[in-house]
Amino acid sequence: MSGLNYPSTALVLVAGIPGAGKTTLLRRMFDGRAGAALPTRHGDVRIVDSEQTREQWRPALGWLPYSWWRPAMHAAHHQRVRAAIRAGGPLVVHDCGTRPFVRRTIGALAAAHNLDLHLLLVDASPAEALIGQGTRGRQVRLEQFETHCRRWEELLAAVKDSPERMVPGAVSAVVINRQAANHLRTLRFG
Repeated sequence: MSGLNYPSTALVLVAGIPGAGKTTLLRRMFDGRAGAALPTRHGDVRIVDSEQTREQWRPALGWLPYSWWRPAMHAAHHQRVRAAIRAGGPLVVHDCGTRPFVRRTIGALAAAHNLDLHLLLVDASPAEALIGQGTRGRQVRLEQFETHCRRWEELLAAVKDSPERMVPGAVSAVVINRQAANHLRTLRFG
């Protein structure tokens, strides 16, 4: 699979446990350079990734341990997600997908703004994700990581029945493993 097609009114939610490779996938599809900053736009497509918010905040707060400013960074990222949804599609949003309140909020906002919500789920094993976290240099606390993993398994089982069981209003779900993610090159809209 080298590419996926979505309508121009799509919000594609790229989800997976921390370290699964979501940002790496988006960087490869929308920039192509390893280690490059992920753009907020690629043609008509808007991209909202938590890494963008982290990089914006790093000059002011990077001297502090990340765990100290993570809650504020997450709040800022979710504010960016809400603003992007209000602006309309096509839109690609990165979120781990394991927090029920965030999923419900994204689903409700997509419906309120007439966006077709599609799920692109990067299914990495916990071992692969831990390696991914080590590569990026940001480890999630083990207790939190185990919660993400447990919820993720429940979500994968639910999404097999219907994408709406993961996010209200979702119309499709594509589940890819890390190997397939390495071959996915484009998301096309229109």
